[in-house]
Amino acid sequence: MAKLPYRVHLVPVTGASIESNSWACGECQRVCWDYNHAFSCCRPTLCNMCGKEIGRKHYLVCDECLVKKENERQEAAWDRMPEVPYDGGPVYDGDRYFQNDEDYWEHYYEGDADGRVELCDEKKLGYHVTPDNVLDYLNERMLEDVDDDDTAKLDGEEELRVALEKFFDSQTYMVWVTNGKKAFLEKPEGGE
Repeated sequence: MAKLPYRVHLVPVTGASIESNSWACGECQRVCWDYNHAFSCCRPTLCNMCGKEIGRKHYLVCDECLVKKENERQEAAWDRMPEVPYDGGPVYDGDRYFQNDEDYWEHYYEGDADGRVELCDEKKLGYHVTPDNVLDYLNERMLEDVDDDDTAKLDGEEELRVALEKFFDSQTYMVWVTNGKKAFLEKPEGGE
């Protein structure tokens, strides 16, 4: 039988015992903010959803119910999405991204895919370096020994700025981002 929780007493420098609002577990002496938490600290924890014993301290829901709850949340989010016809482009199946429907079906050739996918948009991202960042760095480093910083300037700075702008504009990459729309992919002819 587990020991009952007890109220925590503070003993300041004066030596007088002051009763606090905190409670401690009778088994492990873990300090809790109220009696109920201290009482249930080392006792078997029951799942709030199904009532089954969890087996781990300080958890409120068992793993099975947690998975079930997450699946219900994802299914509700899927139901709220508007359905549109698939007209090509990248897709997301809840686990990974595919460039198109052919890649999707190729990946699930022997799997149990149902064709439910979220549509994606291609988004162009760039790097957060600008020509000004580079030029400021060069001016600070290359002209640090010059006495008159106000008039000091790199030769060819404008040409370098133009070249850097062209370079950074070309340094982009594409990412796929779900757009909140769903579609059902048709299995290709000859598929299993």
